[in-house]
Amino acid sequence: MPLGEADKVYRDLLDKTRQQMSQWRLERGHLLLEARESGMAVEEIASEIGATPQVVYDLTREAKENRDGPRPPRKTAKKAARKAAPGK
Repeated sequence: MPLGEADKVYRDLLDKTRQQMSQWRLERGHLLLEARESGMAVEEIASEIGATPQVVYDLTREAKENRDGPRPPRKTAKKAARKAAPGK
């Protein structure tokens, strides 16, 4: 494959990967936002996902700003909400 063609393939793949990562980040933020709205503390969420509270704040802020963005499947969101329910 010529170098120019290989570089274009690489750049296209990199762009697609970046778009997918952005979508996953937003979906993760929506899940964390739902957990927060169900009453889980930021520190508890951070501990459960192995992140800092700042990561939780950042992701939930982005999710709030993009409420119309990609959402996790409802089954996953309901599971997260059940997990966050008191007594669990």
